[in-house]
Amino acid sequence: MNLADCVRAVIAGRAAARAGEPVTACPYDPDGSTAVERAQARLWLRGYDRENPANIDYSE
Repeated sequence: MNLADCVRAVIAGRAAARAGEPVTACPYDPDGSTAVERAQARLWLRGYDRENPANIDYSE
């Protein structure tokens, strides 16, 4: 995996969040058999979260 692959995964995650797709639309397996696939899943999810952060209620 090179830097371009990393950037593409983040951008794809952001685009998915903007398009209203669910976080489960991640095309990479976070439990994949290779470190590359796991890293791409993490980067995709990071991009998704940057665009659509999870709402956490700390009031309770």
